[in-house]
Order: sequence, then structure tokens, then C-alpha cells
Amino acid sequence: MQPETTIPNVSPDFLGRAAYEAAQEVNDFIGQSDVDWTDLGQDDRAGWIAVAQAPMIAAGLVVMADDVVAEAAAAHAGIVEAGGHKHLRDSKGRLIPLGMIKPQRLLEDEMVRKVFRFALDLSAQVARFKGHTFADLNSFQTLLEQHYGAKQGGEKGNVTFSTFDDTMRIEVKIADILTFGAELQVAKKLVDECLVEWGADSHEALRALVNRVFSVEKEGQINRGEIFSLLAMEVEDERWQRAMGAIRDSIHVTGTKAYLRFRMRPDPQASWSTVAIDLAAA
Repeated sequence: MQPETTIPNVSPDFLGRAAYEAAQEVNDFIGQSDVDWTDLGQDDRAGWIAVAQAPMIAAGLVVMADDVVAEAAAAHAGIVEAGGHKHLRDSKGRLIPLGMIKPQRLLEDEMVRKVFRFALDLSAQVARFKGHTFADLNSFQTLLEQHYGAKQGGEKGNVTFSTFDDTMRIEVKIADILTFGAELQVAKKLVDECLVEWGADSHEALRALVNRVFSVEKEGQINRGEIFSLLAMEVEDERWQRAMGAIRDSIHVTGTKAYLRFRMRPDPQASWSTVAIDLAAA
């Protein structure tokens, strides 16, 4: 049977033959030195291939070779051969011969492509981890529901899973996905009118909160984290009240999203620390 793990760019048959012919030098060891490699059966060949690969696998050379080959392929992935010469495609789609490109730009291109390879691999790994984690948690939750006839967790499905000694926790947070309608622009105009009339020195705390909520540099942007603090402010001005009403009317819940947080501590009396894994964009 052919081994699944192979050495990149090296034929398994070549490795097996090399090992076999090397072993032929020790006649007493193999007992079949008079048999040529081409006359061996498939099972015998597979056995010698495994013999040849075993020390390299044990030394981690297979993984290292795979990584070196993949890194080299990523670094040169942008090279295009045309007319017997190598080129890179520029931002306008034109093929530029490598000889006409500054060495530092070639190095930069290779560096970015190599780093990007790791970034894409890591992103895919995190995405798989996120999927497997939710699958495991959902399977456990299903078992609980079947056993107790009720769903574990609090409001909106928030739930925490922990180890028996309570030193590791997995928290699932369900958050609403909010969007803001056209009423938001009306609210901003009313708020701006209030701030202008009140003057620069009045309502300083409220003005600071408004500036944090609305991005004054980018029209239409809003700080969602503090908008509810703004709505909770008590201001008697009638225009302000209309502005807050417009903000409330602009809020639309378009769905929910689940977030994972991993927390751990060395013992049950210690403080919690969060395992930093950004799963939100995976």
C-alpha cells in the first residue's frame, strides 16, 4: 500500500528505490540482493518507500519541505512567463519584465505574498475552528434540551459552558444586528441645531457624548456603542426630544449574530483572563 505522506517534488518510487539499493549493499540484512527493484511486487515496493520516508517523517523533514515548497510557490505566484521571459502584472494589468522592476519592489512583492499566504491559512483555520466550536456547543446543547426538555441559557440565548473546576469558560453571546434608517440624518440635523443654539460652553458633557456618537468627519456614521447612552439623556428641549424619537425610529433589528469568548484562570480564586482569538470576522 502506497504511504499517504510523500516528500514534495521527490518521487516516492525514487525514495524507495534509493533505500532498497542502499540496503542491497548489506546482503545479510535484506536476504534478496539478487532481485532488481523493477522486479519487486507492489507491496514490497510500498514497504521500501515507507522505510525511506520513515526517518524523514520522524525528523519532521516532510513538514519542513512542504512548508518551504509552499512558501516558495506563494512568493513567486505573481510571476507570469511570456515570450520566454518572466514578468509581474502591475495595477493596470500590464506585464512588466522583472528586469525593469526595482529589486526592492520585487522583494516587497515576494514578502507580501508570503505573509498573505500565512494570513489566508490562519483565517481559514480560525473559520474552521469557529465552525467546529459552534457544532460542539450546539450538540451539547441539544443533549441538554433532550434530557431536560428546556434550553440552557439566558436572554437571547446567551449561555456559558465551563469545566468542572470552573477554570475555563466558553461564553456564547447573542447580539442583535442593527441598521439605521434615513431618520438618522434628520436626528443629526436636529441635534446640531440644539448644540449651536446652546453655545460652546453649555452642556459640555452632552456635547462630548454627541461628538462620540456621531462622527463629525464622516457624514452618516454613528457610534453604535454609545447611542443608547445618548437616548437615555434627559433633555427638555423639544427639538432634542424629536431628535431622539427620530433615532429610535431609525433603529432596525435585521438579525442576530453569535459571538464566542474564551476565558480562563489558573485556579477558582484567581481573576479571569480572556484568550485572544478574533472570531468575529471569520
